[in-house]
Amino acid sequence: MVLPLKFIKKALPAIAALPIIFFGFLYYAFHEENSYPQAHSIDFYLKLSSVIRNVPVLDVIGTPQYFSSTGDGPKPPESTIWYTTSEKSEQSLAIKINAYLREQGFAPYTSQTLNVPIGDKKTVYQATFINRDRESLEFIISSLPMSNNLEVSVTHFN
Repeated sequence: MVLPLKFIKKALPAIAALPIIFFGFLYYAFHEENSYPQAHSIDFYLKLSSVIRNVPVLDVIGTPQYFSSTGDGPKPPESTIWYTTSEKSEQSLAIKINAYLREQGFAPYTSQTLNVPIGDKKTVYQATFINRDRESLEFIISSLPMSNNLEVSVTHFN
């Protein structure tokens, strides 16, 4: 089938614009080294690892926050979620999120129960996970003394 010359002349500007649109989209999506995507936005799906996008959000207070970094030099790309929860038991949180991480193919590398003050928080649980692809994951539960709530933070280095 041969396309009519009239059609080709009309379609040529659109065809020529496709690479510009494509590379413009790539620039928009990846020009920032660090970003804070909103849940369910384009950046959320493009810049965060699926492990972080699907971390269980348990009894959340407010809105979960997300962070993404493309990495730089030897620093690997990273995706993070953190949120405040009304759950009062760090053991219950640890059990549920550890189970999710194991389902995602991560195995515990280290874990410890702590009581270490860091700024206005106190880290009460910290675990490091690793998978077969040598990707690591940091899972931290902190207590927030002013509110008696807990903060969950999960960072995936891939």
